[in-house]
Amino acid sequence: MHTWRGALRCRGMKNQMRVGLPSDVPRRMRLAVMATAPVSTIDRLDVRPFDDSHVGSVVRWVGSADELRWLAPSTDWPLTVEKVRAWRRGGGGSYGLYLGDRAEPIGHGELNPMRANPSQLWMGHIIVAPSHRRLGFGRRFVTELARLAFERYHAERLILVVFPSNTTALNCYMATGFRTVGEEFHVIGHATTDRPPRRHRLIRLELLPTDRRA
Repeated sequence: MHTWRGALRCRGMKNQMRVGLPSDVPRRMRLAVMATAPVSTIDRLDVRPFDDSHVGSVVRWVGSADELRWLAPSTDWPLTVEKVRAWRRGGGGSYGLYLGDRAEPIGHGELNPMRANPSQLWMGHIIVAPSHRRLGFGRRFVTELARLAFERYHAERLILVVFPSNTTALNCYMATGFRTVGEEFHVIGHATTDRPPRRHRLIRLELLPTDRRA
């Protein structure tokens, strides 16, 4: 099993970097994060296959039905361990974001081949632990997942969809090089819940290898 550190420190890869907290993070927020992890691990992030024993963490990170709709539109509230495990598609993989060598992840994301064209990967179910949000970890996580997709799996492009109202996610993706290529309409909801099926507009974003940003 490979471990991707910083700029995806895979075996045989030459480009490496140490990933730390962004310089524009307020000092009080930096100190809050440092209080939860040894200082020696703050200067790097690891992206590695998600440990299935921590699926419960993903469930706890989702605090409301609205947040779950942004994260996984087709998944009904409340989120459970079984539902998270059901997200995975054949041929794809789940990845965690870790602070240094800590066993507990602070983020979760997936890369899955598109059914119509397996050389194109879908990126989704990206979430960062509430205690580490708005500190730049989401952007670093997306950047490293993109590096993994292009450099290890040789993807032609990355694809994802986002609700227009999820401006935080939109800004994060576009800051890493994703661009808007259109929109999609999906019927989302469940007749047996308090959220009946309704047509929603989602923004489709794509990232090419030449467009990604560090």
